[in-house]
Amino acid sequence: MLRYGLIGAGNVGRVHLRWAARHPNVQVCAVADPELARGKALADNCGARLYADHRQMLADETLDFVSIALPHDLLASIGTECLLAGCHLLVEKPLARHIGEAGQLLEKARNLNLQVGTFFQYRNFATPKLIQSIIESGQIGTIRQIIWTWHELRPQSYFANVPWRKSWAGAGGGLLMNQLSHDIDLLRCFAGEVESVQASLATQAHDIPLEDSVSATIRFKPGAIATISASINQSRALTYRAIMGTKGLIVLPNAMNLADNPDDIVKLGIYADAVDTAICTYSDDHQQSEITWSVLRSKRPEMRRKIPLWLKRPLRRMADVLYPQRNDWKPGRKPMTGHGRILWDFVDAIQAGQPLADSISSENAYRTLELVNAMIVSGFEKREVALPLDAKAYAAHFDRLVRGEIKLNGSSHATD
Repeated sequence: MLRYGLIGAGNVGRVHLRWAARHPNVQVCAVADPELARGKALADNCGARLYADHRQMLADETLDFVSIALPHDLLASIGTECLLAGCHLLVEKPLARHIGEAGQLLEKARNLNLQVGTFFQYRNFATPKLIQSIIESGQIGTIRQIIWTWHELRPQSYFANVPWRKSWAGAGGGLLMNQLSHDIDLLRCFAGEVESVQASLATQAHDIPLEDSVSATIRFKPGAIATISASINQSRALTYRAIMGTKGLIVLPNAMNLADNPDDIVKLGIYADAVDTAICTYSDDHQQSEITWSVLRSKRPEMRRKIPLWLKRPLRRMADVLYPQRNDWKPGRKPMTGHGRILWDFVDAIQAGQPLADSISSENAYRTLELVNAMIVSGFEKREVALPLDAKAYAAHFDRLVRGEIKLNGSSHATD
């Protein structure tokens, strides 16, 4: 039985606790949050002790692992304190504000022989898993081009109500860190490691010093090129994704955020003639290969179909507080997707003394964070940036952002 503590009892922390309480080999021992009223209901319903200070929790409790659901600027520093207390660590994305902080955290974990996992949960949602299975099957051949668009609205209140989100010091970035990091992680999963990136960033609509609009071209080492267009300035005006290979293509015509939305459609097109064959053999200058299309839907846990999407989130939040150990899934059965799957895989690896799977390891999260940081450098310096990124150089760049010495075009803030 692993003894578990939670740091951060907000909306995401409640999700951590829900799945920890359900694991048959986890004992929920403690919850730490400076807002005691927020943490009390969670702690009481799990029979856990409540702390206002995470340091006191780490001193008083003998814990095997801790999960952290806190603002980005606290993840690395508090994560280090957990490691020094002898705890394995499971931390929310993006792991840290930049790779300098993340690298120090991971080095500390290696020195102490402790595991660090990160919640990049989109990799195990049903639609991305279906896409990955198609790619791995070889049906579309070698990936050549990717078009990836994601436009969704976040009102100014999104930043006003949660102040850390609206500063470089608190969040480490805007759209790239808070929303698009999930998509960037998926692109690495689909297309491989990154060679370079050229990005254009802007603050177009919000009263923040951070980017709310991104366009970028990513070159992957295996040869694919991805074109990204994203913003938090449009009410889902366009969300379109296409992955094009030498034998076929995958198209998601209007998948919202790939987070187990039952309305997601995956279209698979297979070319009658592979691209390389067509290029070499077609004599008509405008001849195109015929495409055979099929429409696929990813399999989702049955419980996700029972509640309408618009009602699911508020009901779940209420149930997490009142019944964190409720049985709306089959007891003892490993969750298939989301935070639950990551937490259970993390626990199972710790118990077995095995290394973490790449999808949840913080080495993987580090590489996703590195690409996000490289996109920020590219956007400010208006140049293509090659990876790997120099951690010390980026830390210096980040300090200038925090001090307000450099800012995006259109930003109304000179400092944080």
